Amino acid sequence: MIEAALVARLAPIIPDIYPLEAPPGASFPCLVYARSKTDPLRDFDGRAGDWIVIHVDTYHQNFMDAKALANAVRSNLEAWSDMDVQTAALVDEADAVDKTTKVTLFRVVQTFLLLTV
Repeated sequence: MIEAALVARLAPIIPDIYPLEAPPGASFPCLVYARSKTDPLRDFDGRAGDWIVIHVDTYHQNFMDAKALANAVRSNLEAWSDMDVQTAALVDEADAVDKTTKVTLFRVVQTFLLLTV
C-alpha cells in the first residue's frame, strides 16, 4: 500500500501525519495526505506498476514555517526511489489559509506524481 510507504517516508520529518483530514484536536504542524488517482501501467507481461497522484497538505500556524516544512516534504519525496516507488515528482504547489474559529492555519498544498513498481 503506497499510503503506508508514504507515511513511513515522511515520519522522520513530522510525526503528525493523517489520511484525508486531521482529526478534531489535532496538533500542528501536521501533514494531511490523500490519493486522488491511480492509473495502472501494463506491458506485454501484464501489470507493470501504477502512476499515482498524491496530495500532501502541510499545515502550520506560521506561514514561513509551513513553507519550510513543505520544502522538506518536497525534497524528501523527490528523492524517493526504492522498492515501492521508482520516481516521484512535484507537479503543483499552492499556498492557502484556513481560518477557523480557534486558530488561523497556513497551508501549502502539494501534488505529487509517483511511479510505483
